[in-house]
Amino acid sequence: MQELSTIEWHFWHVRKRPAFLIYFFYHGSTCRATKEFPYYIPISGQIADHVVTKKTDLEAFRKKLWEKFQKNPEFILQFMREMYTHNEEDIRTWHALTGKDFSNEKVSVLIEEYEKYVEQLLAYTPAIYLPLALEPVLSEECFKLLKEKNPKKAQEWYDVIMTPVKESEVIEERKSLLTIAQKYNKHKEKSKINEDMQKHVERFSFLKQKDMFMKFFDEEYYFQKIRDLKNPEEELAALEKEAMKKEHNFRNILDTWRDNPFVQLLFKTTNEAVYFRTWRTERFSQSSYYVIPLFKEIAVHMALQPYQDIVYLLPEEVVSTLKNKKSADKELIEQRKTGFTYMTFGPDENLILQGDDALKSLNYLKLPDHTGEIIKGTPAFRGKVVGKVTLITNREQWSSIQHAEILVIHTTTPDIVPYLKNIKAIVTEEGGILSHASVISRELKIPCIIGTKIATKAFKDGDLVEVDAEKGIVKKIK
Repeated sequence: MQELSTIEWHFWHVRKRPAFLIYFFYHGSTCRATKEFPYYIPISGQIADHVVTKKTDLEAFRKKLWEKFQKNPEFILQFMREMYTHNEEDIRTWHALTGKDFSNEKVSVLIEEYEKYVEQLLAYTPAIYLPLALEPVLSEECFKLLKEKNPKKAQEWYDVIMTPVKESEVIEERKSLLTIAQKYNKHKEKSKINEDMQKHVERFSFLKQKDMFMKFFDEEYYFQKIRDLKNPEEELAALEKEAMKKEHNFRNILDTWRDNPFVQLLFKTTNEAVYFRTWRTERFSQSSYYVIPLFKEIAVHMALQPYQDIVYLLPEEVVSTLKNKKSADKELIEQRKTGFTYMTFGPDENLILQGDDALKSLNYLKLPDHTGEIIKGTPAFRGKVVGKVTLITNREQWSSIQHAEILVIHTTTPDIVPYLKNIKAIVTEEGGILSHASVISRELKIPCIIGTKIATKAFKDGDLVEVDAEKGIVKKIK
């Protein structure tokens, strides 16, 4: 553990994830470099939910990617398109698992299906650090070019480029539900929308709780949503109009640089990367819906209840337990719920700690000071407001968000959006102009500061603060 204190870390944010997902994020992005994408970050991981990367590794990774982009500006776009195609192929494979009865299958078959699923998810891991590494370079280059072209319109154009033309999962889910609602309102019979509803659940139910915790919305939840809708036709038309507006504004900017293909590709890549950052993490959570029957049967063989606890075990632990016909180590699982540290030090070396040992490892991480009256971050959507803090550190507190003024949170995710209607400002610890909070704040026109790293520690519930999203400063008012 002492080695943790000798490394200069880039601290990203605090994010609670189960061991299964953490394995893909760090083991995968360390060992899955390919001929087409020969890049990886050797030293990275989560120290008791604190996401860190060795600073020099990140800088070297970023430099290589940017150099390749300058030589071949189609490179990143092509890579992202390949990932989309890859996912479509996987979904076709996974779909067959949802209706499969595994209860009579041999353990060897369960292991084979499980390992196949693990290998499929590892194929997504080269994408983990791609948008994170390129984010500051892309955003800085874009803003520099925009300012040179037209200083007065630079910020307006920048916000357009940083708002993805492609719809987020939340908007896609809403549009799908509104379309089903129109059909239901026409017939007033559930049977008329059963097939549409099943497809909707398969596609979007993972939004209940991301990060692969195996919790999903069900049909009854969506039926209630449909019954609560007042005017689906009007809302759907407004969403379609907004989508057309975003695309129109982006096309106008591209047209301004019609004689410069490199700049056009830079803007296209940046806009796509904003969408891709959230997309690539959501694929892990979405995929887990398809393997519910498989995971449930594996849990039976491991004497594990609830079955969702399987995500607190690493792949090799699951396979070993099945092969040796043992029960799951429930004490280990409970320890990992308390704390989990997983660090990679190259493809063949890692550090795994759980429980109190994982929490103690935080002592070796030099975290930013959070004792001052002012914290700094990056403006995502500009504005200046004053209000009381609502501090959110876990999902069980989300109901209080709808009455909040200033939302202070580790990070936002698509499933939090319905709670944000009356928020005056958002302050997050997670950084990056391509992050979900950045995107959603621009879509909803909510002043937002991201990347503070320490906001949930610096402020407490009820603090009166000034959020200056022009300068990227949050100040406590006495």
